[in-house]
Amino acid sequence: MTFFSAWHPDWRADKAPATKEEHDQSAEKFNLTPEDYRTMPPHMNAGEYPDFPIVGEEQKDLYQSWDDPRMRRNFGEPVCNLFIYAHLATIIDTYVSASEIFGPIDEMTSLG
Repeated sequence: MTFFSAWHPDWRADKAPATKEEHDQSAEKFNLTPEDYRTMPPHMNAGEYPDFPIVGEEQKDLYQSWDDPRMRRNFGEPVCNLFIYAHLATIIDTYVSASEIFGPIDEMTSLG
């Protein structure tokens, strides 16, 4: 059975910046000013990924024209690290639930 993979090793963040120059380069990479850029705490193992505030979809404007209206997100919008883990868990849970109901995905997609 082929398992759905929602993550690829190439997406892993680089190590957290150790010098001021690395800090400035990482801030530029994420399109932030050096003053606004700060990394996640080391125990989160997020590398150089910025520590964004947790802002749920219910806190965003309902009537704005969003690229993803259900999640109230625009394409390329950075999100909090915890948001990513929560939605990966939802994707995996949905896959497991669908497999229990309909059978393995390989059997569902075969035409023979």
